[in-house]
Amino acid sequence: MTSPNAAYLRARINLLSEQLEKIELRPEDNFEDGAIITFQKCFGRPRGTYYTYAAIKAKGQWYLSGNRLAHSANSWDTIMDFVEMNEDVPPTIRYMTQWAEL
Repeated sequence: MTSPNAAYLRARINLLSEQLEKIELRPEDNFEDGAIITFQKCFGRPRGTYYTYAAIKAKGQWYLSGNRLAHSANSWDTIMDFVEMNEDVPPTIRYMTQWAEL
């Protein structure tokens, strides 16, 4: 028979392992204000619709296009939670490094 303490510890280990895995895969927010990132998300898998999002950093917070998060300042962790939500593999995040006049 497994003790309640052992079951608790096993559940805690699993939770911490999941969090550690996330931390290891998640890029750090070393971006300066004015930085722009883009990424794609698919909704309605397996043959769903892909949407491209952009986020810009201003005053230490992130602002996201076309989403419920678009109307407020967000932390890097909030943005990364959205990027990773419902994704099987780590997504590709593009950092915009150049401006062009069109």
